[in-house]
Amino acid sequence: MNQCQPHLSMMGTRECAVVHEQAMRILSEVGVRVESRRALSVFATKAAADPSSLTVDGSCVRFSADIVSWALRVAKRKVSFYKRPVLAADSPGTEQPELAFTLGTGCGTYFGVGVTNLYYQDPETDVLSKFNRENMATSVKLSHCLPGYDIVSTIGVLQDMPPSVADLYCTLEMIANTSKPLIVLISEDGLTTPCLELIDHLIPTNRTHPSVALYVNPITPLVINSETGDKVCEAVAHGIPLIYSAYGMLGATAPITPAGALSLHIAELLAGLVLCELLQEGAPVIFGFISVSFDMRNMMGLTSVQSTLLDVACSNMMHFYDLPHARCSGSGDGTNADVLTAGIYWMQHLSACLSQDGLLPFVGSVFDSKAFSPVATVMAQDIIRQIRGFCEGFSLQEKDFVLQDIKQVGSGGNYFTTDSTVTLHRKATCYSNIPNPILSDWAEAPKIPTTKSFLVQQTLKYIAAAKPPTDHDVIIEKGEHFIRSHTS
Repeated sequence: MNQCQPHLSMMGTRECAVVHEQAMRILSEVGVRVESRRALSVFATKAAADPSSLTVDGSCVRFSADIVSWALRVAKRKVSFYKRPVLAADSPGTEQPELAFTLGTGCGTYFGVGVTNLYYQDPETDVLSKFNRENMATSVKLSHCLPGYDIVSTIGVLQDMPPSVADLYCTLEMIANTSKPLIVLISEDGLTTPCLELIDHLIPTNRTHPSVALYVNPITPLVINSETGDKVCEAVAHGIPLIYSAYGMLGATAPITPAGALSLHIAELLAGLVLCELLQEGAPVIFGFISVSFDMRNMMGLTSVQSTLLDVACSNMMHFYDLPHARCSGSGDGTNADVLTAGIYWMQHLSACLSQDGLLPFVGSVFDSKAFSPVATVMAQDIIRQIRGFCEGFSLQEKDFVLQDIKQVGSGGNYFTTDSTVTLHRKATCYSNIPNPILSDWAEAPKIPTTKSFLVQQTLKYIAAAKPPTDHDVIIEKGEHFIRSHTS
């Protein structure tokens, strides 16, 4: 027992087994509506070969316990992500991928910036504008230079370009402006294959050492819609990692009771798991769900204590199944880097690290994930750094009891000059990077400084200093040529 670390768990093996049993009742008695012809064909082929495994009745697919057990048995336990190899100016093509992180039980918690925001919030004025290509480049470069983030998700939806090419240019700007791993969300029907081909063109190592994953959402309750089913089939065929995440609003698209919502979402994820494993055993898939409470007053989803408890429960279930997990949340409901946003970040991110979630890929949004806030992203990084320090715990090795110092100081003394204080004082405490105000300075200041003003200045400095990888121009040129040749 050398290291004491805090943990958070609300369900043990027995409770997880009860939830699994309820999810299986949903899958066997209610089933899932499959609107994708490609996905339905996969299920129908299996049902024809083994009628006891699945029942296909029109578009409704019901699952046996045996086929779900098989899918859980053959599922991939860990999924690794690699940094994009930056092209060397003198000998492009010789670069070797570098491991960024691995997702799976016991592998740690990682954070990313995102996702699919419609607006960009100016860091100085808080004014909102429609998200455009320049905003994407700025946001990705900012994410690239912030060490607290491990991955970058599709930060916004480009609204200054035609929908027929917006996803392609969005993907290009992400690849060109960071070497961190990426999660791509594709909005337009028919652009999945072109986007995957663009990724292969720009990152030839992606199939063997993946730097990019594709994110998909089935429709809650219990629908594998056409777009999602087709994307799953294309991603698995392409060999790209997949994040399969349900999304439910308590009392609206999901039951209002946490137990009901949990069993429903687990059923949806298990149905997705079976589809992926039927396409290819051991396909690299990461599972999770987004749960929000539904505010009947404003007719919108909001992060709440109950939805965060469900996030923790989902983490417990993924550990129970030993599946890679992504808690696909992390955005704020506030208007900027305000009290509401900070509170949600602390609740979401602390509970994620304590329950050992694998990935929180969608940090930095405000207005219920509709606007990207660079200032909130910088604030969240500071919160994440402190939470990571908290979750490290402390050591109980013999040397850490510093008995010699205690003997030296004795009764009534102080520890200012002891060997342990002199050696460790700079790293013994994980402080916020946001400076604490001193009362005398505060009282004498002609204008009262605020935490927000410090964050704004810090964000502007980050943006001004942020540089893309050295092969940015080469990637942009190659990508734009590819897009022109495939859309002309």
